[in-house]
Amino acid sequence: MAVNIINVKKLFLLIPVLLFCCYSCKKEPSTTNGVNFDLDLNESANAPLKQAGGYIITHNILVIHFLNNYFATASKCSFDSSLLSFNDTTARIVCPLNTCKYDINGEVKNGPTTTALKHYNAVLIGTTLSITGN
Repeated sequence: MAVNIINVKKLFLLIPVLLFCCYSCKKEPSTTNGVNFDLDLNESANAPLKQAGGYIITHNILVIHFLNNYFATASKCSFDSSLLSFNDTTARIVCPLNTCKYDINGEVKNGPTTTALKHYNAVLIGTTLSITGN
């Protein structure tokens, strides 16, 4: 009978530990997975965005100024994760290591990839460009 009492006491001691573990592993909705940042176009790092055809990569996002609009997509090729660039002559986002090309919204125009780039919202208010999305 003494063994059963000891086991019950151990069980009661373990309950708070188990509850803590379960609570700490509980998944809460995360706001860190989304994209939400502002770019001041007056800052020198963002100067290319003042010119039509200009682009920058920041926060792992390719931000492009084209045809008086701003566009934002993932900055890495969906085929091999290479950093992308923008060719304003062809209006294509291009991968320097393969033949992947995407349109201004990240849709595939030339493979080998078949996966579009993640697209984000880009809104200009004054000289502040806000990039948002999930």
